[in-house]
Amino acid sequence: MLLSVGTSTREPKVSAYAPLPSEEIAPSLALVFLAAFTLQGPSTISPASLIPPVHPSDASRAPWERLHQLNADYDPAKERFGTGNARLDLYRNEMLAAIRDTFGNTSTTSVPMLYGDDEELLEDMLCHLDLGCSSFKPIPQRVFSHGSGDTGLVHLRKWQQLNPDLFELQLSDHEDLRTWAGRRFDSSSIPDVCDRLPSPAHQDNLSRFLALLTTGGIFTSPTTLPLQPIADWARTAVDITDPVLAPERDPLSSPSLIVGIAWTGHTAKNALNPLFSREAGLAVSTFGATPGHPMQSQGSGLTSDSVRLLLTPVARRYLRTRWATSLALISREPVPVRIGDALILPMGSLHARSTHFAKLLDWSVGRDFSPLSIEKDFVAREG
Repeated sequence: MLLSVGTSTREPKVSAYAPLPSEEIAPSLALVFLAAFTLQGPSTISPASLIPPVHPSDASRAPWERLHQLNADYDPAKERFGTGNARLDLYRNEMLAAIRDTFGNTSTTSVPMLYGDDEELLEDMLCHLDLGCSSFKPIPQRVFSHGSGDTGLVHLRKWQQLNPDLFELQLSDHEDLRTWAGRRFDSSSIPDVCDRLPSPAHQDNLSRFLALLTTGGIFTSPTTLPLQPIADWARTAVDITDPVLAPERDPLSSPSLIVGIAWTGHTAKNALNPLFSREAGLAVSTFGATPGHPMQSQGSGLTSDSVRLLLTPVARRYLRTRWATSLALISREPVPVRIGDALILPMGSLHARSTHFAKLLDWSVGRDFSPLSIEKDFVAREG
């Protein structure tokens, strides 16, 4: 089943939050607050502390010199993304190799021989990895989801109601995705890679990256429900971009990458409270990018069993290697953060809970840093 629908007129927004039955949950709330104050967990940090100071001597540096200076504190043991380095030149070469393997056509210069839209895709990817390029394209007004049934279509129409500028909504099932990947990447190893993956779910995971790589847009799970228009997600964002790394960049430009913070399955030492022995990563239920974005170029070359295990390390590497920023530090921000072409949404933004009590429970175990605020709740997830 492949469904694509056009746009419709805006409808009144309906709140996804249930009323708070205080007479029933007061004892439970007391326990939640007690746990929050007695257990040691992660806390937020000031957005201002993430903005790198630019001294007069720094402003006169070339962008590559400034990048090297900011990345001098990179520690591969603490920031794991599988390479052990934060060198932009090596990163660029690897992305070219990933594009070559994905599309299957090469030239004598080891640069992919692409045509038409694919050639433009390659140019866009190289722009993101060029310190002299700041003309980043916005994410296309397109939302797509993988699944079947009426629920997914109903939720997609909610996206349409909140975002009347969307030019396409698409709901695809597994057979659609498998057929599309086989045709789109018939001269590469992608069809064979899909066949070797252990289940249709794993194949669908890979197809998310392939779809974003070639067409761009916002991917969302069929179980998600939008709460605010996409254009409002960056309204309160704090920009921490070092100006030397992108001197011509427009700070008010639309992002080319949108991801949200969530916990990963990785463990980290926390002797005071094992509940918080997890590392921050990215939410996999909703994320978006422009065609050819390095995040998706790298992701398409991986075959991890888990999208979360795949998405988080490629984000860590891109943010550190191109923008000299640690995802671990950004993860503790209570507000959206703009860094270069990326918009990083705070913990809980893309998997908001539907009741106040559930939000407080999430806060007590570190899954939400601002349980009483709904301003940062952009997407809710059922189940």
